[in-house]
Amino acid sequence: MKKAIMLKFLFYAILGLLFFVPTVLWASQFFKLSDKAKESFNNLAGAIISVSDGEIVSSVLYLDDKSIVAGFAKDSNRFEQHGYYYNNPNPDQIYFTFNRPKECQNQKACICLCKKSYLGLQESFPESTKCQEPICKSFDGIDFLSEKITEKYEDGRPKSALKGGFLYFRSANSPLPHVSTSTRVLYIQKYKNFVDVCSSSPCIDDKLKEMLVRNKEGDIELT
Repeated sequence: MKKAIMLKFLFYAILGLLFFVPTVLWASQFFKLSDKAKESFNNLAGAIISVSDGEIVSSVLYLDDKSIVAGFAKDSNRFEQHGYYYNNPNPDQIYFTFNRPKECQNQKACICLCKKSYLGLQESFPESTKCQEPICKSFDGIDFLSEKITEKYEDGRPKSALKGGFLYFRSANSPLPHVSTSTRVLYIQKYKNFVDVCSSSPCIDDKLKEMLVRNKEGDIELT
């Protein structure tokens, strides 16, 4: 009797595994970075390496759902998105932060591709998310802009800015520079030893060039 029970239990255990294991393997593919995303990331890195001074090139960015491509300036420990409200006691508000992965080499400009990074509505700012299983590439001889004004009020004062680098996140709805569809064209522009990656050309306009000449660290005066 006991032997029959054990054989029956073993039969159902094996049957359960036959269904469970393939299901897990099937589901796991949705939590991995696709080959297409990796190829797109490598193409972007190649464009950053090969762009010449004064040149603007383009690269098609493909992102898996809820994945991120982030770039970090040499001295940047994290990416930040800022908003400015001059009627507030503290006009500089940080909306979002994204820490530099340890896979980025110190004191080098670096880009990372991160999988399944979820951004949820939090009760307080800044929001943040982690870079899961990052693929990173570091660069010699160049730096990304450490600050960039992205929007201004009518009086010319900054309304929003990015600090520490750049970031693109695939999501249907996001306060960040995001890709609502799987693909988007990005532009890569180099001026002196600075490189910027943006969604509309030019990335570095004449006024920004003048500021970079005055400040060789890539810090932009937010005025």
